[in-house]
Amino acid sequence: MVNRILRGPDAEKGEPSSWTLPDLGHFIEARFGKTMLPQFLSRVVRRLGLSRQKARPVYPQREARAAEAFATRGSPAP
Repeated sequence: MVNRILRGPDAEKGEPSSWTLPDLGHFIEARFGKTMLPQFLSRVVRRLGLSRQKARPVYPQREARAAEAFATRGSPAP
């Protein structure tokens, strides 16, 4: 189960782009025939040593030089 969660959903099979607890519940029900509520899945996922992860948004038109300068020197003084 942990390997399947870490491997992620398969978009070619129509699975979502990333796992949510309800999506994981639907996967378990389809695969194993066992219905699990998202509240219970939250506990199961934590017991497996996993935690909720969320990708940070990235501004698509950011300038690489400006981002690097900010990372090394911080924000410019007004």
